[in-house]
Amino acid sequence: MCCTNFLRQFKVLAWKNYLLKIRNPIVILIEILIPVAVIIGLGGVKSGLAPSSVKANIPETFYTIYPGTGNQSFEETYDFHDCGGENLVWRCAKDSCNNDNFNATIDDCQRYNIAVAPKTSGDADTLAAAVEFIDWANSYYSNANAYQTFTLFSSESAFVNALENTKYGISSDLPIYSSGIIFASGFPNWDVSLRLNATTYYKTTAETNPATSLQELDLSVTYNDQTPASAGFPYNLAFGVQGVYTLMDLVHSFTATSTCRSTPNKCKSTDNVIVTMDGTAYFPNPKTNPNQFWTSIGFVFALIMIIALLYPVANVISVLVQEKETKMREGMYMMSLRSDALWLTWWFHFMCLFVPLAVILTIAGTLLFTYSNGVFIFMYFMVFFISATSYGILISVLFNKSRTAAIVGALIFFAGYFIYIGYANSSPSRSTILAASLHPACAFTYGTLSFAEYEDAQIGISSTTWNNSNKY
Repeated sequence: MCCTNFLRQFKVLAWKNYLLKIRNPIVILIEILIPVAVIIGLGGVKSGLAPSSVKANIPETFYTIYPGTGNQSFEETYDFHDCGGENLVWRCAKDSCNNDNFNATIDDCQRYNIAVAPKTSGDADTLAAAVEFIDWANSYYSNANAYQTFTLFSSESAFVNALENTKYGISSDLPIYSSGIIFASGFPNWDVSLRLNATTYYKTTAETNPATSLQELDLSVTYNDQTPASAGFPYNLAFGVQGVYTLMDLVHSFTATSTCRSTPNKCKSTDNVIVTMDGTAYFPNPKTNPNQFWTSIGFVFALIMIIALLYPVANVISVLVQEKETKMREGMYMMSLRSDALWLTWWFHFMCLFVPLAVILTIAGTLLFTYSNGVFIFMYFMVFFISATSYGILISVLFNKSRTAAIVGALIFFAGYFIYIGYANSSPSRSTILAASLHPACAFTYGTLSFAEYEDAQIGISSTTWNNSNKY
């Protein structure tokens, strides 16, 4: 009975809203055609812009890897006891520092372990490769065996579960891991990945490793001093300080040794092949001719779109307040109208406009969003429309006159763009940006930064870039 009443009221209210809307076809056309015309027009402007030229970059500097960069051979890491420092196997307390001596004792240091695991459980070949690695490392590096540095897990997920233990880092009975070595396949098709620790502090982030996942980098950035957003070193030094190169040399030495021993007439069973990286250089890039539309005038896109969408947003506010102003809502409540049926009907009504509009804008924006995945462009517009609708409902609650509500609501909505402008020349914290993004127009404008970063880099917004940034 309850559901029957709800569905009956929903149907009647939806029909009422439909009739009120369809009686003003000019309004519908304006709400759709103006944003679409803006998108198509900006796409034409982008196509007409002359591409800029970014010269080819061939690195001239070779960075030699030596202990002064923070990188040591694996055996040397056991002798590193600088107070306040850490590497793959030690983390030493700062309290042991004094003016005369910057060396800590082992008693002042916390021992780190290194996890070793097959990618998935039940794979006998990768498990055997992981066991072989631990046996080789313990036999070749005496300290590794003495301190039992390597810990075998049944799978990568088992390792992750250990890290997610609520007592991890608190209980002294649980080992702390600096890194993990994950075997996806063994000889002869080696596939080994490294996982390294990253520690986040309150309101800041420690200097940690740049991401090593398959996230695309910003190809428009061609300068050689590229620095990760969360680290105080360029990429090559950040890897060295955190021991990435040391761990890479360790794994490469094992795979080379195992391959040599497993290949007939190549090595004896006791021979070792030790691989050492001499240094690093930045990756070269060819000459490119990117279209710098988003970097140059991307902010104009947000401004013009916000202006184009003022009319639909004002209409959302207006129809909601008119229902109060004419006492229609009060009368329907007196006739046992359910409030959930009322508001769900209004949401359904607004989405009947905004969902098709988001689809049309996505299609019309093909020239504007050349490299981005259409699904994410649709979600960009759709989430904005949902937040704008929520904004309209909030404003409608505060007014009893539809004309006043529409004017004030449109002005406040437009003012959201200037919230972004106020922070444009500063470096606001993440929490400040999130707070400012509670305003839908401000959040929409901040979204254009992603296009400036990835569209101009000829990468676009995709499943690997939509929530990642090398700049922000």
